[in-house]
Amino acid sequence: MIKIAKNFILMVLCLLFVNSKVYSDNQHNILFICADEIGPLIEFKMPKFKNASFEEKFETKYFLTSQRKKYVLGKGVIKKKNSPIDYSYFYYNADLEIEDTNPFKLQFDFFPPSHMMIKKGTSAYNSLVCWKNK
Repeated sequence: MIKIAKNFILMVLCLLFVNSKVYSDNQHNILFICADEIGPLIEFKMPKFKNASFEEKFETKYFLTSQRKKYVLGKGVIKKKNSPIDYSYFYYNADLEIEDTNPFKLQFDFFPPSHMMIKKGTSAYNSLVCWKNK
């Protein structure tokens, strides 16, 4: 009798786990800071994607590589994309114009919550470490 009760409880628990849904973490309105070996390089607030839109305008702070305490503002478009392997996971692709004395383009792929691949102009991609700023 005890063995039947244990099997029944195990079966109910398995059904609960199989039928539960898993959702990706909500990233909107969170301030992210991403840095290289020297220090912070980019800071941005994840916009809220309206309705079924997977594209939003947003702004960033881009810290100068020569003087990390100074920054320039950037404006662009960020796109929310599904992972081709796991449809419950989203990553983000952005194209920006940095407003500087010598304006330049910036592109990045952000894999929340902790990794970014960033490209300035025609240079190669660099890997950055990111975190949520509270």
